[in-house]
Amino acid sequence: METFRYLWKNLDHLRGRFVFAFVSGMAGGICGFYIPYFLAKFSAAGLTTENLWRVLWFLGLCWIGILVTSWVIRTYGEVTGVHFKNHLKSKFFKQLEA
Repeated sequence: METFRYLWKNLDHLRGRFVFAFVSGMAGGICGFYIPYFLAKFSAAGLTTENLWRVLWFLGLCWIGILVTSWVIRTYGEVTGVHFKNHLKSKFFKQLEA
């Protein structure tokens, strides 16, 4: 918990990116969980033509959700680590100067 407090205290202007990447990671995990859930639920009920289109619709939405959240994490989340490292270095050296 101390590590998270230190991280949250020192994020400063990167806090929005961190929260955005965290929430999109959670949403991607939920979408990834529901793909086998929908497959199991609809296959247990018997696949009719009407159920098949419903399954394909839900699977397509979950798959697109995973792709979008993966893109967000790679675009904003992975880059945030490098920016955070540089931000902490400059903050540390500014404190040494003072």
